Amino acid sequence: YAGLARRRWASLLVGILLGLTSGVAWYASAPRSYEASATVTISPITNDLFSASPVNQLVNTATEAEIMRSIEIAERAAAQGRLSGDPRDLRNRLSVAVPPNSLALEVIFVADSPAVAAAGANAFATSYLDFRRETAEARRANYAELLRAQLRDLSEQAVGASPGAARQVLNQELVVVRQQLSDATSLPISAGQLVS
Repeated sequence: YAGLARRRWASLLVGILLGLTSGVAWYASAPRSYEASATVTISPITNDLFSASPVNQLVNTATEAEIMRSIEIAERAAAQGRLSGDPRDLRNRLSVAVPPNSLALEVIFVADSPAVAAAGANAFATSYLDFRRETAEARRANYAELLRAQLRDLSEQAVGASPGAARQVLNQELVVVRQQLSDATSLPISAGQLVS
């Protein structure tokens, strides 16, 4: 083999140079991709101030990760982050990780520049939190409307009830429902927080 290499050294050298040149050309023309991440903490959303349920039963992080990957969040992120491209394509550039034993989501977005990657990760995280807050506000409004209807019904029953134990029970129920309505409408809504 040594004799063959000495006789064909020019061919070997040309082959090595061609290989190096094509490797450098491929590296220079290869598409670049950048990742950026954002971490979102998830706050439990409940209508009951004094819920006995453990926090980890009020939030299912696997479900929340799927919501983050939804087309609705992708459409919101595209608009909010001024990201170009179809929301389905944007969603394909997103990954969501759930750190073990936490109420957090790690959002990772891939793009062809660091700035777009950061904008994408932040847009998805913010859009998700906005969606969660809006959903919680709508749920609270529905719950408050149910309580108001219940108050109207109880008030009508109390007016029509004869004095005595029945009216007293209805008045006590009115007090309880009024307190529930007050609690439900005065609770601050925290969908979560963008940590990083």
